[in-house]
Amino acid sequence: MKKINPLFISGCLLLVAPAMSATLSGTLAPTVVPLTNGGQANIAVSNTDPNLFTVPGDRITAINSLDGGLTNQEQTDSGGAILATVSKKPFTFIVETERGLNFSIRAVPRAGSGRTIQLVSELAGTPGPAKAWEESNPYESLLVSLNRAVRQGSVPDEYQSVPVTSEVLQVPAGLRA
Repeated sequence: MKKINPLFISGCLLLVAPAMSATLSGTLAPTVVPLTNGGQANIAVSNTDPNLFTVPGDRITAINSLDGGLTNQEQTDSGGAILATVSKKPFTFIVETERGLNFSIRAVPRAGSGRTIQLVSELAGTPGPAKAWEESNPYESLLVSLNRAVRQGSVPDEYQSVPVTSEVLQVPAGLRA
C-alpha cells in the first residue's frame, strides 16, 4: 500500500486556498438569464431577502402575479424592480418593459441572500421611424451616420443606448487574466 506524502497534501492545500478565498470574498456578479420576448425562465429567488430584477437597456414598467406570491415590489430609479416574497412554493409572475418586452418568470423560493437577476433579451426589431431611417440608407452609410450621431451625443428617434454588461472571468488560482 502506497502512503501519501504529507508535503504533497500541504502543497495541494496551498494551491486550493486562494481559489476558496476568492469565492468567499462576498462579491457576486449578477445572474444573467437570456430570454426571448414572451419567454419563460425558472429562477431561484430568496424568500428571506429582497431580489433585484433588471433588463439592460430597458425599464421594467410592471410586474404582475395573480397568485399573490410577491409580498413587496418597488421600482428603482434605474428601471429595475426590487421584489420580495415569503412564499415557500414556486409561483409565476410577469415582467413587462417600456420597450414592450414580456417575460414569464417561474420563481422558485429558497432561503438565502437576495440575488440580482439580469433578464437579457435580443431587442425585438426596430420600431417605426428608426426602421424607416435605417432602410432609407445603404448599409455602410447607415453605420457611419449612426456612429457619428452617437459620438455627437444625438441618436435617431426611437433609438436607445444599451449599457454594456461586464462579466467577470473566473481565473484558476495562480493565473492572471
